[in-house]
Amino acid sequence: MVKSARRRPTPWQWLGYCFGLRLPDSMRLWVQGDLTGKGAVPRHVLRSLVPWLPFIVGAWFLPGEWWIGAAVSALIFGLALQFAFYLMPMSRRGKLAQHGLPYDEAMDQGFW
Repeated sequence: MVKSARRRPTPWQWLGYCFGLRLPDSMRLWVQGDLTGKGAVPRHVLRSLVPWLPFIVGAWFLPGEWWIGAAVSALIFGLALQFAFYLMPMSRRGKLAQHGLPYDEAMDQGFW
């Protein structure tokens, strides 16, 4: 019996995955584990915050006192965190469908 190798995406592929791109079919097992396995919630939050990083960092370059950049960064981070948690079930469902994986409503029961 040959075990199927669980391929991981390269950093560039993972970055594209964070922005919504589809990974190759050879990584379906990794995607399924990423979205439904142990530790899926923290991984989802991290993956959801990546697209917001340019805005969080860019806020530090706003003209004015240093605390203005810090406050805007904190506001963006807080909103991004809320979006990550509120949209988690919808995002998981969409990513599973995007990669041709089955979705079961029971997966969201007790997911938190």
